[in-house]
Amino acid sequence: SKGVREGDEYVLNGQKMWLTNGGTSTLVAVLARSDEGHPEGTAPHKSMTTFLIEKEPGFGEVRPGLTIPGKIDKMGYKGVDTTELIMDDLRIPANRVLGGTTGRGFYQMMDGVEVGRVNVAARGCGVAQRAFELGVSYAQQRHTFGKPIAQH
Repeated sequence: SKGVREGDEYVLNGQKMWLTNGGTSTLVAVLARSDEGHPEGTAPHKSMTTFLIEKEPGFGEVRPGLTIPGKIDKMGYKGVDTTELIMDDLRIPANRVLGGTTGRGFYQMMDGVEVGRVNVAARGCGVAQRAFELGVSYAQQRHTFGKPIAQH
């Protein structure tokens, strides 16, 4: 995704995948490339900016230039909806840059990823534990050759 400054606005184009609560949220943080103030040859991660986008909840075109197509089906994590976000000449005010400075987005997002990693690991452990419990229960109920399969 890319954000290009035009006067007092940024015009954003691109997409974001795996947007948590995308159908219900009213504020979204989007990481996009912004070359403003970053000369040619700048390391890619140093030309990333976090843009704060306000939107209406729901699916479809939730504001001009911003579409939330629908929910993405997931396995094992049903507590929140997950969506895609598509920006097509989305115009937002220039003051919607997180922290007020371009080029800090990579570092801002990595701070969030650190917390997210713990959440994902805990979720994986919970899913694995429940699968183990169901497997043990099944092995005690299912019989072959006259005894529960857990005794084989």
